[in-house]
Amino acid sequence: MRIRAFASVATALLFAGLPAAAVFFAITGAVYVPLPAFILAVGHAVILGLPSFLLGRSLGRVNLVSAAVVGFVIGVIPFTLFTLLVDLTQRSVNITSSDGVPLVINGVTTWAGWLGILVPWILFGGLGALGGITFCLILKLTGCYPRRHRSDCAGHPQ
Repeated sequence: MRIRAFASVATALLFAGLPAAAVFFAITGAVYVPLPAFILAVGHAVILGLPSFLLGRSLGRVNLVSAAVVGFVIGVIPFTLFTLLVDLTQRSVNITSSDGVPLVINGVTTWAGWLGILVPWILFGGLGALGGITFCLILKLTGCYPRRHRSDCAGHPQ
């Protein structure tokens, strides 16, 4: 039954990338955007989501709420790291405004600066949460949703 569990988790990981591709297509309308968005989202799901799922499963904490919260964090982590990298670069060249709108005044981030950070956090975090929920729902649909007394899926002992 381990093959079934592996197939279910692999399917759920693939489907977890679909919401990001769909939302980016809906936002941009560009036909070349969904494939890269899907590949990037599946990469996040495999690299960050799979270890999180395995940890959550071992702790018995896999459910829709935890999947949404962990998905949100997974969606935000890469953007946050990129933002920190750009922030370090901007400080070295002293960029404090964008299109004439001040982002930092006297070393203090303005509302416009915070919105420039929070809006992408909400977007990417929301996409991650949708991916996490999709992952969890696919596991439920395949019958391999982790339960304490389940022995046929998700690597539980037989």
